[in-house]
Amino acid sequence: MTATLLLDFDGTVCVGDDPVWSYAGHVGDLVDRDVARAIDDGLRDYLAGHHDSRFADGYQAVQALAGDLLSPAELQEAYLASRIDLAAGKLVVAAPRGLADFLAATSARKVLVTNSPRIGIDETLSAIGLVGVFDEIITDAGKPDGLDPIVETILDGADAATLLSIGDIWRNDLRGPHEMGCATAYIDRFGRGDGAPDMSAPDFPGLYSPISQWLEQRENDEHETPHL
Repeated sequence: MTATLLLDFDGTVCVGDDPVWSYAGHVGDLVDRDVARAIDDGLRDYLAGHHDSRFADGYQAVQALAGDLLSPAELQEAYLASRIDLAAGKLVVAAPRGLADFLAATSARKVLVTNSPRIGIDETLSAIGLVGVFDEIITDAGKPDGLDPIVETILDGADAATLLSIGDIWRNDLRGPHEMGCATAYIDRFGRGDGAPDMSAPDFPGLYSPISQWLEQRENDEHETPHL
């Protein structure tokens, strides 16, 4: 079976801190000035690498810094507002260096899976030069719990070893596939060392070589497997 690359969106194929800063700004609009300032300061520290290991990403850091001052509905309102900013092109983001060419050079099936709603995804993929790169785009994935059934559907009975999950949050993007027997590639921006990925690097370009080797091995395995 053709190998599958399962890729996360934020922090993986779309990089840049403007989206989480937009979220922090919209959260800040819902609290008093002192709390908003504390959120900004805390997020700045987190993104500088002085992160609390309890937080999987900057979004969780913002939520924790807001404490119990806002309801889940209010936090979701702020998040959707930040995605509208993304869709409108107000935020500076980019694809990792060389990603479009790297993905185009492989015959692997490429599936984008994100917890984000659809809003902002297509517009951003166009802006960062990744239109038409993915064979399938799955939004509102509900990771981590929602990822296992998505992987099962993608595999459709195939060997789990034919799928490589790539992402920047071990718990959300990689733990489930790892436990299912899939390969994992961890973009460990902050050097957290979470989990037990098959490959890891501080950024996506650092994974190009090991991913290429993995794809080559899958191709060799396919050729060596007798077809009855």
